[in-house]
Amino acid sequence: MMYITPYDLAVAVNESSKMEVIGEAAISNICSQILDEAYYGRKTAQPILNAMIDCCKLIDSDPTIAMNRTNENIALQKAVQKVFGFKSCTIRWENRGMMVKGAYTYPGNPTSYGSKPAFKYGQHKDGFYDSKHELPVFIELSNNMYVEAHLTPEEMTAILIHEIGHNFDFTPATMFMGWTKAILAIIMLIKGLGDGSWINTLVKIYMSSDTGRNIKHFISNIDVIVMNYVPPLGIIGRGIQKIGGLLRKLLNLILSPTQLLAIPAMLMFAPFIHLISFFGRRKEIYADTFAASYGFGEELGTGLAKLDMSVTRLDVAPSGTMMEIMYDFAQFNREFFTMFCDIRGHGSTQQRMIRTKAKLERDLNNNDVPPELKKELQEQIKDMDKAYNDFVNCDEYEQKNITRFFRGLVDHAYNGKDYAFIEPMRNGLYPE
Repeated sequence: MMYITPYDLAVAVNESSKMEVIGEAAISNICSQILDEAYYGRKTAQPILNAMIDCCKLIDSDPTIAMNRTNENIALQKAVQKVFGFKSCTIRWENRGMMVKGAYTYPGNPTSYGSKPAFKYGQHKDGFYDSKHELPVFIELSNNMYVEAHLTPEEMTAILIHEIGHNFDFTPATMFMGWTKAILAIIMLIKGLGDGSWINTLVKIYMSSDTGRNIKHFISNIDVIVMNYVPPLGIIGRGIQKIGGLLRKLLNLILSPTQLLAIPAMLMFAPFIHLISFFGRRKEIYADTFAASYGFGEELGTGLAKLDMSVTRLDVAPSGTMMEIMYDFAQFNREFFTMFCDIRGHGSTQQRMIRTKAKLERDLNNNDVPPELKKELQEQIKDMDKAYNDFVNCDEYEQKNITRFFRGLVDHAYNGKDYAFIEPMRNGLYPE
C-alpha cells in the first residue's frame, strides 16, 4: 500500500491544473492514515442478530403488529445496549401501511461526546464501546422493511448497525460539521435577541440535546402511536397510506420514461450537489463501513438493493414485457439520481457496495488481523464480490436492460475502486 505524502499531495494539486481531478480514493487514503480501521467480526454483534431474528418471527406472525412495547423489541434494545455500552437504546418501529423512512437515527451533536477517550476508534477489544455509558441512542425501523421489501433478519441487522454507526461517528468531517452547527447556533441565538427569533433557535438547540432527541423521536412517530392505540384509526390510516403508496408507485412507473428528459439538467448540476453533499457522503460512508466492520457488509449491500427495488416495483401489478420496461426506467431513474444528485449524501447502492468492499480490503491489507478474524474477513470480501457481481448483472427477478447497461458503465468507470465520478490520476498517488 502506497501512502500519500505532503509532497505527493502538492503534486496532485499542481496536476489538477491540467484538468485532472483528485478522486475520492485520495481522500480515503488520507483518512485511513488518520483513523485506525479494524475488523471486529460478526461474533461481537451476534446478540443483536439473535434478537432481530426473534423480532422478525413476531412480525411473521402478525405483519401489522405494534412492535415498540413487545418483549422482542425490548430484548433487541438491551442487546444493542450491551454490545455497544450505550446509556440507553430506544428503537421505535413505524408501521404506516407503506414504508416511509425505512430506518433512521437521531444522533447527538458529536461535539458533546467526541473528546471522550472511550469513543476513540475501536479501543474496546470487541469494537466500539461507550465505556462510560453516557450516550443515549434513538433509532427508527420499519415493519415494512421486512414485510414489503422482504429483507432477511441479517439484512435488517446490517441496516440497524449502520444506524448505530452514525452515533459513533466522531470522524474529522463530522466533528467539523458539529462545531460549525454549534457556532452558527450561538450566532443565531445572539442575533435573535434583536428580532425575537431567539426562542426558535433555543428550541432547536434543545432538540439536539439528549432529552430533546427523545422528544423529537417520540413526536416523529406520534401518528404511529395513535394508530397503534386506537385500532379503528390504525385500519383507516394504514389503508390510506397503502393506497396512496401504490398510486405513487404506479404514477412513477407511468411517468418514468419522461424523466429521462431531466438527465441533462441532473448532469449539469451534479458537480455542485456533489460538493454540497461532501460531508453528508463522509457520514454515510462511515456508517456503511461500520456495518462492514461487524461482518455485515454483504447483507448491507443486498438489503439496500431490496429497498431500492421495493420503491419501484409493484408486487400486485401484472407482469409482462411492458411492465418490465417501466420498472427498468423507474429503477434506472432512481439509480441515476442517487448517484449524481442525492444531496443527502447516501449515493447509489452500487457506490455504497464499492466503498464498503474497499473498506474491507483496506482492513485486510493495513491491519494485523488475528488469524480467525482474518479468515472471516477474507470470506466477507468474497461474499461481497459475489453480491456486487449479482447486483451489477441483475438477477432473474430483475431483468433490466437499461439498468444492467448503466451499472456496467459505472463498474467500468470505478474499476472496483471507491471513486466519486472521475477516475483519479496515475501519478504514483494510488496503488494499482
